Amino acid sequence: MPRKPKDLRSDPSMWGIGVAYCAGILVTLVMIVMVSSGTRSLKFNGRYNQSSASGLDRTSAEVVQRAGIGTLGVPNLLQNPSFELPVIRSQSQLAFEDTAGFAWRPAWVTADSTKLGRATQQPGVELLAGYRNWKAHEGTQFVRLDNANLATRAARGKSLVRLSQQVPTEEGQRYKFSFWFAPQPGTGIADSTITVLWDGAVLDTIGTDGTKDKQPQWKQYGYTVTGGASGVGTVEFVAGGPENGMGPLLDDVSVTLTPAS
Repeated sequence: MPRKPKDLRSDPSMWGIGVAYCAGILVTLVMIVMVSSGTRSLKFNGRYNQSSASGLDRTSAEVVQRAGIGTLGVPNLLQNPSFELPVIRSQSQLAFEDTAGFAWRPAWVTADSTKLGRATQQPGVELLAGYRNWKAHEGTQFVRLDNANLATRAARGKSLVRLSQQVPTEEGQRYKFSFWFAPQPGTGIADSTITVLWDGAVLDTIGTDGTKDKQPQWKQYGYTVTGGASGVGTVEFVAGGPENGMGPLLDDVSVTLTPAS
């Protein structure tokens, strides 16, 4: 004779099974929502931004920047590509080649640095965060390549910076080299120019007008470059214009492998 199916009214033990089943469905739905919101990406000018401040807390952003990996998992050969390290405690602070976590090499554009005091031996670049309420393109920090915050204020006459970093490459392999540039708000083209180099060869010289800007107007520039026989490639930015502490702004630099077509 067929057994009569149990129901909740005739068998109280079925209540526990029903509650557990519903709880499992609820947990699954919550996890789906969390994953969907956490992996949402933003798109800028035809490319996916490698990290978004809205999607990372400060601690997570620091880990990402140290590793040189974008939040979408795209390998970036550069270390500290958006200048989030070191985390500065004021609106403006110098970073040097040996500053922990910085990973970039600053040098003075002008060879004659006899008046620079401490900075003579150790050139620095200016990190900005919240300065005049200016917004970074990515994260919270960016660099200004014409220092207004030198260790020795009397050295301000030698404040233009060239900034470089080496990355591992393979001979003949192509790479995408990109960055975000903005003129300093309130300055003209003459104050905000940079020359862009790969392995010592000039790729471009950029200058834009920021006289009417209240916020940095970030614009992306990108190039296809090729690895040489040395096994390393060098990205370099050289500030131009007068040395007056009102130079170009730089953020979100990237060197990534170009997939084979």
